[in-house]
Amino acid sequence: MNRKNIRKKMFVPVIVIVLLIIVILGYANVITIRTQHICFSILAGVTLIGAEISAGMNTRKKILSFVLTIILVLAAIYVAVTI
Repeated sequence: MNRKNIRKKMFVPVIVIVLLIIVILGYANVITIRTQHICFSILAGVTLIGAEISAGMNTRKKILSFVLTIILVLAAIYVAVTI
């Protein structure tokens, strides 16, 4: 496995770990609840996308579910910001 593949595979876990740290900081009242809500929604979206990629779907369904997931995440962020 070359370096580029390793870098690609490490990208999503690093994002998830960073978002989890932000969520934990939110519980410790270091950051605002709004920021925590936004991170929760992004984390949920990343998890959904990861689950869909790992499931053996064809490319057309993957793209459709990817777009739907992004719409859901954006809606969740909008709700978090407006509260």
